Amino acid sequence: MGKGSTTGGKIVAKLAKEAGVHVIHGAFATVEEAKSIAQGLMDRQAMYYLGGYGKSVGIPELRAGHNIELYGFWGTKKRMYYVVDTRHVIDEEGYSVEFSLGGNTL
Repeated sequence: MGKGSTTGGKIVAKLAKEAGVHVIHGAFATVEEAKSIAQGLMDRQAMYYLGGYGKSVGIPELRAGHNIELYGFWGTKKRMYYVVDTRHVIDEEGYSVEFSLGGNTL
């Protein structure tokens, strides 16, 4: 997703190997199916490698499950983030959206 060289997936894989972590998720028909599911679980976990929270003026298009590009934080250039969840709020202050982000590269 990002342009960094250290991915969350690589770190999760290394930690899982060192810790001997095993995830069992039912019976599998083939080794390939088991590997595919394991890779999907690692990819999902890797999205929490880098994350944050934010609040913005209301943007109806900002929804969980999409990617957004942010820039200008901590001296970084443009970086893609995955929107983990959103909360759209309409109150006496107007319309705003609170969100949490995830990313898998530094």
